[in-house]
Amino acid sequence: MRVLFLDCFAGISGDMFLSSLLDAGLDGKELLKYLKLINIDDYEFTVSSINSHSITGTRVKINVSDIQPHRHLKDIEKMIRQSALPHFIKEKSMVCFRYLAEAEAKVHGLTVDKIHFHEVGAVDSILDIVGAATALYLLKPQKVYCGTLPLGGGYIKCQHGTIPVPAPATVELVKGMPVKMGPVNNELVTPTGAAIVKTFIDEFNLPPMHVDQIGYGFGSRELEIPNALRVLLGTVQKRPSLKKQEINILECNIDDMNPEITSFLQERLLKEGALDVYIQNVGMKKGRPGIEIKVVCEPALREKLIHLIFRESTTLGIRYRTENRFLAQRSIIQVPTPYGKIGVKVSKFDHSSEPQYAPEFEDCKKASLAYDIPLKEIYKLAIREMENSQEQKDSP
Repeated sequence: MRVLFLDCFAGISGDMFLSSLLDAGLDGKELLKYLKLINIDDYEFTVSSINSHSITGTRVKINVSDIQPHRHLKDIEKMIRQSALPHFIKEKSMVCFRYLAEAEAKVHGLTVDKIHFHEVGAVDSILDIVGAATALYLLKPQKVYCGTLPLGGGYIKCQHGTIPVPAPATVELVKGMPVKMGPVNNELVTPTGAAIVKTFIDEFNLPPMHVDQIGYGFGSRELEIPNALRVLLGTVQKRPSLKKQEINILECNIDDMNPEITSFLQERLLKEGALDVYIQNVGMKKGRPGIEIKVVCEPALREKLIHLIFRESTTLGIRYRTENRFLAQRSIIQVPTPYGKIGVKVSKFDHSSEPQYAPEFEDCKKASLAYDIPLKEIYKLAIREMENSQEQKDSP
């Protein structure tokens, strides 16, 4: 499964996100081809290679020629909707802008339709967000992961005056995400960067992965640390879906039945299709010792097995409930031995786990009695033969 991981050691902004993906191999010409589908003119999109703190990476810079108008959310959505962009890019871009609008509205005590996007609605921010959606559309990662977001600290100046870092809108956007302050006193996660994370990130962790490409995307500020977003493109081995099964649990408590009948009932229940039957000692009322019989079965067999329990036991009532269980991969392989074929149950959690072997009791019992060999020795022999056959199968 192809994945993308964002290592935000110095935070994230819209231009850092685009720069890092271009550095990791995103085709810049393809990206620009899609960006030109938006009805925006008079801007210059430049991509340059830079070296900062002895790390080489990419920096995207967007220069706007004219003064741009303040735009409301409906203006930006109309601009995106009327473009010839693919559906995925349109939808993700509009979701990202809506997140920004909702955060700004919450901070300023306004409704979403009253928010005008000065910095956010500027051409560079529109291109950053649409560019982010386009980049992921072109790279097609099946999942996007992210590490903890360092928010920075201190204060910054904006059109509203001096505000604390992280900006109030950023704090709204990172709700529910793993964050930390520092490592420098500067704005490290911008509202646009936070909105991109909220829109595109599937999980906040780094899975075991095979790294194929690495990219460093530098921001415009010079800091005492490398002001870059590092991205890793690679693959992870997708776990197979676990098999899930709905089952019924039947239960009854008994304190007045011959134990020999209990053993007989257990055999009958298993023969009639019960998945498992187990018995445990319990303390009954007035200090009487008793047993609790539990039966695991498929729902289709519930009524049949309930009738069998009533017929063969002295219980006056049977409880039942529905549960779910996950099943390991399992199969029974007939293994040839000097004492005949022995069935061995092979189970695995998934394709990468070590198999477990369990010889079938009845087969081992039959061989033990026929050849007068201790039962435990038959067990050991069956497992050894099973392991040998697997080694021969795996050898080149």
